[in-house]
Amino acid sequence: MSTHLRAANNTGWAIGIAIFAVLWVASTVAFVIYYSEVEQHKKAATDVRDEFNRYVRLSSPEDEREKDAIKNLEANADEQSVVQQLLNEIASLKTQIAGDPNITIDGLKRHMAEAERRLLEKERSELGVLATEQRSHQTYLNWIEGLMGDLLIARKDKAELEKTINTHLQNEQQAVTAKGQVEASYNQSVSQVNTAVQSKAQELSTYTASVDTRFGALQGQMSQAQAERAKEVARLHAVIEQLQRDVSVRDRRIRELTGVVSRPTTSGDTAVPAWKLPDGNVASILPEENIVFIDRGRKDHIPLGLTFEVFSRKTGIVAEEAENVRGKGTIEVIQVSENSAVCRVVRVERGQAIVEGDLVANVVYDPRVTFKFHVYGDFDLDGTGQPTITDRRRVETMISQWGGALAKNMTYDVDFLVLGKEPDLPRKPEDPLDPVAQQNYQAAQKKFETYQTLVAEARELRIPILNQNRFLILIGYYQR
Repeated sequence: MSTHLRAANNTGWAIGIAIFAVLWVASTVAFVIYYSEVEQHKKAATDVRDEFNRYVRLSSPEDEREKDAIKNLEANADEQSVVQQLLNEIASLKTQIAGDPNITIDGLKRHMAEAERRLLEKERSELGVLATEQRSHQTYLNWIEGLMGDLLIARKDKAELEKTINTHLQNEQQAVTAKGQVEASYNQSVSQVNTAVQSKAQELSTYTASVDTRFGALQGQMSQAQAERAKEVARLHAVIEQLQRDVSVRDRRIRELTGVVSRPTTSGDTAVPAWKLPDGNVASILPEENIVFIDRGRKDHIPLGLTFEVFSRKTGIVAEEAENVRGKGTIEVIQVSENSAVCRVVRVERGQAIVEGDLVANVVYDPRVTFKFHVYGDFDLDGTGQPTITDRRRVETMISQWGGALAKNMTYDVDFLVLGKEPDLPRKPEDPLDPVAQQNYQAAQKKFETYQTLVAEARELRIPILNQNRFLILIGYYQR
């Protein structure tokens, strides 16, 4: 590789020197040609000037050379006079110099001056070309010097590269040797593993056949046992459901007869429904801060956000059939401790005041019992005049948040039936062939019939029915 690099370097030097020599010879030849042309033009100009001066000074008899010239002209005169010969020669000279035999002396002077100016411009131009060529030669020299510097750097890099290559070759040889050793060891290990795998595979095949046989027998036994168990479970489920129905009916009858769901009022021992019983009492008040403390807390499962209607202890909870009867105030739980809760006053009737000992109640909340509610219909909680199923979901959310349970269907274990706006009995469509009208009529008819059926079932099972106003009053609802 070093031999090729030296050959390439020598070739580069030879090419550079050859180019420089060719450029130097070309510039020298151009300069000689230019100088020869300049000398010729100068000589022609001098001859013309001499000829001109000679003819101009013919009137000077003192100049011997002029006299000799005149004598020569006279000797050579044949048919033309000396003057005519002079004039012819002058015209010939004017023609040679300016190309016009009739040009005046001033015009001839101007022509000579112009010729001299052009000559000088040509000299300057050719000198500029020579200077440019010299600069070009210098550029080539600088380029050659740069190549020499690059060559030195390349030689140095080559030496380092050869050293690195030798090191890599040594490492590669060592790696090849190590690879051979590893491959030999690997092949030996693979042979041993293959032998072991074949042995284990044979053992596994024997064991799998044995397991499959045993599994088939066990699967048959298990299928028979599962069938018998399914029959027994179905029978037990039927018995349990019947017992649950009997227990529920008996429990409801027992509560009605013994007053389990009733407590005595403050005025006597008359039994009242559970949804009319108070859930707690006002323990103390902070009128300036609009704060009320009640005697129910974390141990009574009071959730934040729960609202209570406030009733006077003297009157008790008055919420019979009158839909617009509410307590004298509404409070909302904002902080809960172990045995008490802090409430803010949301509403107070004009002319009324919340005092210590007042009763608080919420039909959904009961610390001892989880009441089950079945909700049906569309509600209008915000009083927009447009009952929607969205407000129905809000009612269900309030019941769930405040401790109640939702029942999907109307069954014997439901404690309250909460109904939305009663749907109107739909009229049959005028066009019996209109599919959209028929579909809307059937949906409205089904909604009306379901509503009436739920009311009948609740009355038959003696389940309290709460319309929207009663429900909202009994839970202390207010628009937030």
